[in-house]
Amino acid sequence: MGGIRHEDFGYKVPAEQRSLLSRQNYTLRPLSSVGALSVLKVLDVSWQAIAVFIAALLVQSMVHSKPLLIVVLGVFLIFPVMELLVLLIGVVAATIWRGVRWKAVVFWTWWPFWKVVLCVAAACVATSFGNYLWKTSFSINQQIDRMQVYQNINPSNLNATGLRLQDAGVMTFDRASGVNRMMTGCFVDTTTFCIAAITSVTEKDGKLLPQDLSQYDLFMAGTDCCECPGEFRCGDWNVPGAHLGGYRETDAAINKFYSLASQDFAAAYHKTVKYPIFLQWHNDPQQALLDLASTANSNRALVLVVVPVVIVVLVVVLNGLLQLLIFLQVAGPHKPPTGDGMIGRMGRKLHPSMYSFQREEQEATGPATYVQF
Repeated sequence: MGGIRHEDFGYKVPAEQRSLLSRQNYTLRPLSSVGALSVLKVLDVSWQAIAVFIAALLVQSMVHSKPLLIVVLGVFLIFPVMELLVLLIGVVAATIWRGVRWKAVVFWTWWPFWKVVLCVAAACVATSFGNYLWKTSFSINQQIDRMQVYQNINPSNLNATGLRLQDAGVMTFDRASGVNRMMTGCFVDTTTFCIAAITSVTEKDGKLLPQDLSQYDLFMAGTDCCECPGEFRCGDWNVPGAHLGGYRETDAAINKFYSLASQDFAAAYHKTVKYPIFLQWHNDPQQALLDLASTANSNRALVLVVVPVVIVVLVVVLNGLLQLLIFLQVAGPHKPPTGDGMIGRMGRKLHPSMYSFQREEQEATGPATYVQF
């Protein structure tokens, strides 16, 4: 169906009416042509949000550098933000000097606005998830890789003190060692921080009995896995017949709470604790660290696939919502809300399709077309 031309009438149409018809003839087109999607159109809207998510996640989970994250986000967000800002300034200027059609404002600001929203949301999700992966896996592995591995430690040995083992990252103990799961300390601050003494054991009547040490510096530790006070059930406490081992708790903030739990331990049992070291109980600590890194890498790979798909789906949904607004005549490609001067020049570079539509509208002698993305 073609647009209405003034030549189709049997009489001359005044210039003002002819201009009006030229500007409005798109409304006579069938709505089936509105918003036809293509892969390129979807990618044009979604690629920046996808790039923001991927870059932010990799920076936070691999490097964890705040300055680098700011630079990366600045590079990817500057253009979407400028596109929206220039358009909004144009809207304000047009409103002040000549007025605008708010249907046009809704239509032309739709994708610039949602681009910024998608990019900011992608940055927030990537930063949060990247921080989680860093704190729960990658940071632990990096720190412990720089520390020492100690094997076959006996807690009753005078050399097995916290002072001498301050550089320990991974520790395994001999068969004469065990954890006294009833000799515990704890501290509650929303989370329950639990520790249990690592000690030497002796066998008597078929039972392993813990020895009393002069100084306790080595502890198994965990959160929300004991009553306060109560039996210690953290880590590999229920793995029978295995060599005792663990890797160092590297989070300084968590270690402060464990230190408070060690003070509770010292006060409760009247024992000396000078240089406490807290371990996560894993009888094969090196394999546990490998599993930790493997799980984190798998989770990262999964979200790097899933989140871009979600972004694309959101773009398709938003496109459908825009079609609905056009159908309800809440939005429409009327005269764009453009500014003049420097803002106008910037707008021509940032929104070429909008200004192209404006030129076509002004020069049109035939039917106009829809511009969707």
